[in-house]
Amino acid sequence: MAGKKSAASPFVEAAKELLSQEGITFKEWTNDHLRDKKMAILEGKDKEWEESTIEKQCESYVLSKINTLVSDKNQVKNGGNKHVDETTTSTTNATNE
Repeated sequence: MAGKKSAASPFVEAAKELLSQEGITFKEWTNDHLRDKKMAILEGKDKEWEESTIEKQCESYVLSKINTLVSDKNQVKNGGNKHVDETTTSTTNATNE
């Protein structure tokens, strides 16, 4: 169900209530924290986030390369690339005639 919202965690609900009691809107509070986090990232001050992000990117890259290598190896094992384009077919037919 694409339009269905997930229920907020108990901590989110509690924070909303506590912030409300202090006269601070939850939206304002979250925007402040998100802005601070984004600025720290842009300024290179959040090394943990940078390392975690690079680790995830490296993992994705290596897995995609492994997948490509396995796929290529399977193609060779199964008789190579079966795809023949129109130009190759035309040249081969003209040569054989």
